[in-house]
Amino acid sequence: MPLFAGLKQGSVPESDQQYKEAENQPDKAVTALLRRIRETFITLYFPNRNGIVREGFKPEFKENKFNGEEQIIGALIEAMKFEDFQSEDAFIEALRKKCEQRIFTQQEMTWAQIMERAATETTWQWYHPKQMDELKKKCLMSDTWREVGGYIKKCPFAKDPTDVIIEQTEYDD
Repeated sequence: MPLFAGLKQGSVPESDQQYKEAENQPDKAVTALLRRIRETFITLYFPNRNGIVREGFKPEFKENKFNGEEQIIGALIEAMKFEDFQSEDAFIEALRKKCEQRIFTQQEMTWAQIMERAATETTWQWYHPKQMDELKKKCLMSDTWREVGGYIKKCPFAKDPTDVIIEQTEYDD
């Protein structure tokens, strides 16, 4: 672009071939960059039960705009490897059920164990880390899970022991 600005300020007429070529340089550079990006990032890799899956990915440039993150998230959602926050209550309940089925497989586990399994279990979908913290917070608040001595316990909980208290209120000889 500095070349074009220099030509514009100088004494080169707009009809000159050099001026016309310089005028087209920014568009050519942007087109070349977008083409190279498209050729470079064409495959997504992610784990599943059978190992690493290779998914073809074709970046789309609409109106000279490219939102790679949005397109990658869309491809991962389509491959059922990523879920995003939508309706919070329904999402948290679905996430809790999946969590208890796939990674929170024992009656009690530490939160670090649950998070480690979420990171290493290939059948587990990808979520934003804050979503797991939100799940923990909501489940503890609703008493679906309980935190006791550094461990998270899930329902059903053992019933509290019952006892009888005898209290003398009156005395008659």
